[in-house]
Amino acid sequence: ARHRHTTVVGLPELTGLLAIASAPVGTPAPADVLAEAAGHPFRPFRLVVAHAQALSGDLPTALRLLGDDLDLGGDYGALAAGCLAVEVLRIAGDDRLGHAVDQIRPFAHEVATYGSVQSFGSAALFVGSGLLALGGSREEGHLLLERAVAVNEGLRAVRWLAEARDRLGPG
Repeated sequence: ARHRHTTVVGLPELTGLLAIASAPVGTPAPADVLAEAAGHPFRPFRLVVAHAQALSGDLPTALRLLGDDLDLGGDYGALAAGCLAVEVLRIAGDDRLGHAVDQIRPFAHEVATYGSVQSFGSAALFVGSGLLALGGSREEGHLLLERAVAVNEGLRAVRWLAEARDRLGPG
């Protein structure tokens, strides 16, 4: 049902995703990728770039790329976009975080992917991190991070496994 409006992944998207995934975490997106994302119609691509910008500390650009529409959508990259929206809002301390977490919470048991192109590991990482940032459901957030560790370990999703372990803290 979430794949109603599927599009084809184009070369500018693929090269942009590769540039971001190949760079150390915290590196801003290259200028050409940022320019491509600014007017790009596909929300998941914009969110991958927004996430890179947020991790680099460029929160105004990250929030501009995120935009106002936090609804999950119905394409092959929707869950990944929703998870990265949670990350951008969490990093920025934005008050829309609760709504973004609610959008992905029903899918905490799934793996967030950008189609067959890129995996962002267990969606439980993003739901749990969002819940903990909101300060509410600490026990649920902790359990979700434990789930994210187990799933990401099974997937061998090295980057996202490290994130989940880091956010879970010492056991």
